[in-house]
Amino acid sequence: MHQLGLRFKRYEAPKLRSLAAAVRNGELGGQASNVFEQAARAAESGEPLIVHCDDPIEAVQMAAAYIAHGVERPVIERLNGTLGSVSRAA
Repeated sequence: MHQLGLRFKRYEAPKLRSLAAAVRNGELGGQASNVFEQAARAAESGEPLIVHCDDPIEAVQMAAAYIAHGVERPVIERLNGTLGSVSRAA
């Protein structure tokens, strides 16, 4: 299991909160509002959103999902030192 961080720009927090509200209002089907809420909290605090995944490519895919919703690409960070290189490209 890999522990990675997705680090968002602080100015993305309002956009992430807006996306969470859109999910709660049924405007973005198939999404979970807590995903955007957690990302917004991470952006506000300046800390990375911690994700656990079996393969580092999952973090790249997560980053791509945020990008697809208009959020600037989060930086992917190694948090537990078990990775080789992680691509920032999606």
